[in-house]
Amino acid sequence: MKKYSLIFLLTILAASAFATTNNEVKLGISDFEVKTSVIAPQYHSELSKNVSDIFINIIKNSSHNIRIIDCRNSNSSEKYDYMLIGVITDVKNDNQISTDNKRKGGLFSPKFNVITTYSNTYEITIEARIIDAAKGNIISSITKTGGAESNFTVEFESGNMESHQKMLQEVIKKSNSMSSYAIKAACSGLADKIREFFSKEYVLVDEVQKNSVIINRGTDSGIEPEYFYRIFSEGEEIIDLDGKSLGRNDFNIAVVKVKKVYDNFCSCEILSGKSSSIHKGDRAEIITPQEADKLSNGKSKSKKH
Repeated sequence: MKKYSLIFLLTILAASAFATTNNEVKLGISDFEVKTSVIAPQYHSELSKNVSDIFINIIKNSSHNIRIIDCRNSNSSEKYDYMLIGVITDVKNDNQISTDNKRKGGLFSPKFNVITTYSNTYEITIEARIIDAAKGNIISSITKTGGAESNFTVEFESGNMESHQKMLQEVIKKSNSMSSYAIKAACSGLADKIREFFSKEYVLVDEVQKNSVIINRGTDSGIEPEYFYRIFSEGEEIIDLDGKSLGRNDFNIAVVKVKKVYDNFCSCEILSGKSSSIHKGDRAEIITPQEADKLSNGKSKSKKH
């Protein structure tokens, strides 16, 4: 009897493993193409590799049924079910620097310190097209923008070249950090959409607290503190006269900001909206700081997707 029970158990496990394998999606990915005049051609290759590496790592770490076929490896002959063609379509890097002087020292030997305020906004937009490898047609097109903001003030003695050089180095360091931050945000948001498309793994509110919410995305999905999410509810599907779906209108409920990140979830502070209006199972998506500001100030009410 034990022998037959063991055989039955092994049969069930084998069937489960076979089913899991069958549900696996093989997604081919090559380097993301850069199609924006903002980035000088000599930096295209570096940006392309950076975005591709980040996106591939996020998908590998966060999805259980999407297997990446890295087509950048010329030795890879493995077949894929779908091909993802990624294009970096836009980059915005807005720098603003203002200076002021602060007097120091006595009346007859005055000295001045230069106070410099630096503000930077960085955004990157990535478009991904999913192609059915067997039929060769595009089955989905997804666009995601990631953004970051930084404001800081430095003070140094006028005429002190060493202090001035340190300020410039700090500006460059902050700028590089922001671009990486925005790229990762865009890739995380794009990966979420890919997972939703293939396996209905939606970004959801897991728990609602007094002034915060728990969202089911964490470090495995590339999430970092200071990311912004909009929480929304789906409206009814819009059908045209030919019976074709035009998508759905969704309705914004709240804007939240990531404060703490764990492996599989993150805790977010509610910036706008009421906790009483948020419910477990509500949808969420990554947005840029600029979008968060608009939504928080009531300048954008709904979105079609």
